[in-house]
Amino acid sequence: MKIASSEPPLATTTTNLSMYKKHTNTQVRKKYENTLQSIYSSMKTTSQRFNEVIESPPKRTQLHILSNIK
Repeated sequence: MKIASSEPPLATTTTNLSMYKKHTNTQVRKKYENTLQSIYSSMKTTSQRFNEVIESPPKRTQLHILSNIK
């Protein structure tokens, strides 16, 4: 299962954020703002999917955990 694959690397996020803060040109800022917004929504989606997996693990995983407890 690859959950984090859709998430951009942290360096990309940091670069976009620093470029957004540095530029005063509205059009340039808008471009970085849009990129940051898409990064944020992708991270939010990934986080939601991760939580769904945590809340409802496959049955065999539950059985495997239970068999290890005995």
